[in-house]
Amino acid sequence: WLSGSELERQVGYWSQQLQGAPALLELPLDHPRPPVQRYRGAWVNQTFSPELLAGLRALAARENCTLFMVLLAAFKVLLARYTGVEDVVVGTPIAGRRRTELEGLIGFFLNTLALRTDVSGNPDFAEVLARVRTTTLDAYEHQELPFEKLLEVLQPVRSTAHTPVVQVMFNLHNEPASGLSLAGLSVQPFSIDRGTAKFDLSVALVESSAGLQAGFEYNTDLFERETVELMLRHYGELLWAVTRDSRQHIAGYALTSADALQSSQSRTAVDFGGADNLVAAFEHAAGLYADRPAVHTAEGEWTYAQLNARANSVAALIQTTT
Repeated sequence: WLSGSELERQVGYWSQQLQGAPALLELPLDHPRPPVQRYRGAWVNQTFSPELLAGLRALAARENCTLFMVLLAAFKVLLARYTGVEDVVVGTPIAGRRRTELEGLIGFFLNTLALRTDVSGNPDFAEVLARVRTTTLDAYEHQELPFEKLLEVLQPVRSTAHTPVVQVMFNLHNEPASGLSLAGLSVQPFSIDRGTAKFDLSVALVESSAGLQAGFEYNTDLFERETVELMLRHYGELLWAVTRDSRQHIAGYALTSADALQSSQSRTAVDFGGADNLVAAFEHAAGLYADRPAVHTAEGEWTYAQLNARANSVAALIQTTT
């Protein structure tokens, strides 16, 4: 199945789709990114009202989209607002059971799709939604290429500090919950806080009779709980806003607690050890984060130590020629 012309078709699509995509989605962090991931995490949860869920479904119907597309589009707007980046890549899992013969077959068919959206030009939300819809449908048509194979083809610059291609995952669980009936037992599901995080941020949404349940799993090495709670609150505000007016330009949607957002961004600042000039400040930072990625380019990645060495070489050359 994944050989010859079909493999070429799949590889061709994803290579073109992800060409020039940013290697890292730079969310405002509370702590410097460790040079090696430790996968420590926690959850923040909130349930949005049935009225909001109904409004989102109505918006999806009006725009000829699925609920997943509406939720993803709003989340990408949120990420764009937080990062100031107009090229947003988010991963999503897909079941990998396109044929009915596979539905009851035991086995792990799950795959990851990297969904890239351009939100440049301050479009209105309906336009962002149309872009997300096109990207999502195209990705579904090319979902057979395993993510691991995609990495082999793309050969992205690898770093122990973050996952390749996607650092943020997004998922909607909207399959009907199947009950479990056991003789003499009453069974009720409950959630478990595993204390881990595979990505910088993972969003899990669930449709239920109580409304839209939202869970944000975050890397505790990067974020404080208050920051993620604020992000989840902003997400809810955006969802309400787009149901009221989907023709608003995305920069015009108001987010409350803007001061808190700026505060969370300012917490990425680093103590430069009392340095009184830029050179000394950078030398201090390079010593602290020698193995941390400092520069991402199409040709590769430089750590702080490598960038510092290059800078010193250029400085020495300038001194000898002036």
